Amino acid sequence: IQRPNPMVAGGKCSATSQRAMLLLLASPLLLSSVAASEAAASSLISGSGFPRDSVLLMTHMSPNRKVPGGSRPLVADLRGAEVEPNQDGRDPVQQLLATRAYGAALPVSLVDGLVKLRITPQVQETIGKLLEGLGRTFASLEDASRNDTELRDGIHAGFGALATEHNRSKARAMQEGEAADMARKSHVACRGEEWAALARKVEIERKLNISRAARDAQRALAEQRHDALKAHLPEVSERGLSELSSAELAKLASRGQEYHDTMKAYSEAVHAFHTKFEQSTSIAEEYAQKRTDCNQMQAEFETAACHFSDSSEESCDAYLSSYDTRLQDYVAVARNIAARAADRQVEWIHLKRVSCVLAKLAGAEKDGDLAENSTAVREVEACYMQEIVSGDLLISEKPAPAREACLAMPTQPCSDAFVKEEYHDLPNGTSAIACESTCTAPAPPATTPATMPKCSSFTCPSGTVARFDADEIQGSDSERCCQVNEWRLLLRQTAPFVQPRDKWLDHDRSHPDADNFGDLASLSDADKGMDGKFHFKIVWPQRSGQNVQEWKQSSNPVTAVSQGVEGYEAVSAPFTAEFWGGLEKHTGSKSLLDGSVSKPHWWYAIGLVELYNNGIPGPGTIESQVELWVRTPRLTAATS
Repeated sequence: IQRPNPMVAGGKCSATSQRAMLLLLASPLLLSSVAASEAAASSLISGSGFPRDSVLLMTHMSPNRKVPGGSRPLVADLRGAEVEPNQDGRDPVQQLLATRAYGAALPVSLVDGLVKLRITPQVQETIGKLLEGLGRTFASLEDASRNDTELRDGIHAGFGALATEHNRSKARAMQEGEAADMARKSHVACRGEEWAALARKVEIERKLNISRAARDAQRALAEQRHDALKAHLPEVSERGLSELSSAELAKLASRGQEYHDTMKAYSEAVHAFHTKFEQSTSIAEEYAQKRTDCNQMQAEFETAACHFSDSSEESCDAYLSSYDTRLQDYVAVARNIAARAADRQVEWIHLKRVSCVLAKLAGAEKDGDLAENSTAVREVEACYMQEIVSGDLLISEKPAPAREACLAMPTQPCSDAFVKEEYHDLPNGTSAIACESTCTAPAPPATTPATMPKCSSFTCPSGTVARFDADEIQGSDSERCCQVNEWRLLLRQTAPFVQPRDKWLDHDRSHPDADNFGDLASLSDADKGMDGKFHFKIVWPQRSGQNVQEWKQSSNPVTAVSQGVEGYEAVSAPFTAEFWGGLEKHTGSKSLLDGSVSKPHWWYAIGLVELYNNGIPGPGTIESQVELWVRTPRLTAATS
């Protein structure tokens, strides 16, 4: 486009040359408007800008050529019109076209040259065609402006499409969140049912222990009746019934009735124990199954929570990445469009002024009219003084929309915060198993399950013990991993009160402050610590000086059927006289339990049946009161 005008021959432009001149004026703008969309598309891909100079090329054209063999320059765009050149070698029309668009006024020499321009029919025809070409140029400028606006708006609309897709992905993530919430509620409800099953298990174990103790007591009584009757029968057999007096016969009948009643009571106690044992087995199985179900529900909840977490993160990441890319493209295109719009306005103003001057030139009816018209100079100058409005070319700014808000990210499954939020407030007596994340996004190292030790590796502070399920749950603090060790009273006996051994299993349990109290039937394996042992102490409250004997043992003296102690371990046991070695089942008839291990004595007596020297056998001495305590890490039945 910046090449010189087509060659002329014989001082006249051919028809082809004339059309080339008109194209020379219009082509840069037409080409720029046609190429705008293609260049913009290329910009979106490569990020390159648009050529800023294309719309200004018209103001930089220099169509001067010399006639071959001649000595004077000719004006190629004025067919057959020879115009005297100015001092710079250009005719006034050429100089008018080349004047920069932002010129405030025409040079005096140019105005003078235009006024003196020879107006011939050929010049008038050419000027008319120039005006016609300028009209098409103005239309091209407006088309280019509309094309740029549509381009800008099309890219801007892409933000809406991104937002629509983001909302769809958020909706899908929210559905995952609803599924996770339902799984959470199911898990919590199951843990509540697990707690109820555990409470039933604890209660049936307590009743089973009572039934076991009642059975053992009835068996001991039956053995006594059997031994007594057996010892009396040889004498009866030797003498014969006829030799027995009526009183002896009545006594024999009474013993027989007692034996019958005792055996019947023992049989009923055995049946009751078996019934309770079957119930206990069934309830224990129900509890184990319920805990298994709850653990499965926990795993399903954690999987659903991972799906929600992954969906939320993927939705946000995909949207932000696409938004940032489109924003960079949009800013680049908008910047180039603004530059092109500014160039078009400058070109519009320049060409409007040129059009005004050409219109004044075309108004001359014959050669010499402009020179004879005294107002021609002012009219030409006025074309460059008037205000040119280019409102249709203005492209207002259209900022990119702000980012859409992403979903609030849920707590990362199986992190410390997640475990605390979801599992800290489960019902007492229940606990979650180790959390196992299935999320695709890795959890922070400080909160992954691999860095969270199980409670079984945590050392509980003094006064507390590890939870019974410490090997199943995660944690590293006493609040989560430990339970308070509480001393629980099993028996208190104050002389001279005595009663049969079985009565001590359950005596006035609702009044633990009473002088005489018995709750030995409640002692079960649930009272054992993590080491599998009971932690006992005997207290003789009215003894002066040292009055506490504290130890551990793994055997349950209440449910034992014979003498002996297993797993004895002294904790603070200052008394060792009279064969001390823990508490055992007393096989005689003097007390329920004793501490003279594997001996027929009943020192350290618990549950005395008859007084010894008007008191209770203690650590080699006679005491007036005795208490037995167990240190238990679990909830008592009453607390539950």
